[in-house]
Amino acid sequence: MGRVIPYTKILDLHRQVRSWSRAERRQEAQALAADPVPLAEAFSESVAEFAAGYANPDEHFLPTSTRKPLPASPSVLVDTDTVASAIFDADGGDVDRRRPDLSYVYVEREVSVLRTTGDATWDKPNGAGKAGRSLLPDLLLANRHDRTPIIGEVKVTKRGSNQTDKDHFAALVQALAAVAHLATPAQYERLRRRFPERFTEPADHRHPRLDIYLLSVGFNPEITDLQAISKATIAVSQQLVQDQRVAEHLRRIVGVDLDSAGPLTQRLSFVAEQ
Repeated sequence: MGRVIPYTKILDLHRQVRSWSRAERRQEAQALAADPVPLAEAFSESVAEFAAGYANPDEHFLPTSTRKPLPASPSVLVDTDTVASAIFDADGGDVDRRRPDLSYVYVEREVSVLRTTGDATWDKPNGAGKAGRSLLPDLLLANRHDRTPIIGEVKVTKRGSNQTDKDHFAALVQALAAVAHLATPAQYERLRRRFPERFTEPADHRHPRLDIYLLSVGFNPEITDLQAISKATIAVSQQLVQDQRVAEHLRRIVGVDLDSAGPLTQRLSFVAEQ
């Protein structure tokens, strides 16, 4: 019999958000900006549930099969792989010279937070799909100075179109789900074992904390609902990190704008922190 994985509230919300229309995500983001308590509760309850029900420190975050290499020296950022390659080539990023503490380094892309070999199943009947491959954040980064793990979510808007792979709210919810499932002692130990050159013991190993970086390429405020979603997402972020139930596990949420062409160029959009 395979391992049973807790199907948490924040994971369920992430999977719902992916299926919503942009207008539905705008409505939910604005509702949470007015009252972020339901999101804070879903996050904190999910951390506690996952900490109590999952310990798999010997499992890797990457598949055993060979992965497609990152594109070499991309001249245009068009998707997660080209963003990852640009960050890797630049040896990370300096988001803002006034905030050197926000600088980061590349670790990996699309790590499987819940990767569990042996036919893992959910502990609730509403959990659908393969448990071990249900949560793959775009980027795993590390703070350059104190090695705090960072979940990076990439949002790319195609030039001259109304197409964007995800909006800021969808990216935030996915990142929150990843953090909720990594901010446990067992999962942090797993990070340290698999990426020992990047991560070190936190000050309080019983309560690991992570950061979230929302990396936006080619943001176009003229696209329907995108500006409203972005504004609401920033408001939600600012309030979430003030909630002590969230702040125990999440240190800050950072918004970063990336130029779509040329070498890696970054601008700090916002910082939500206590």
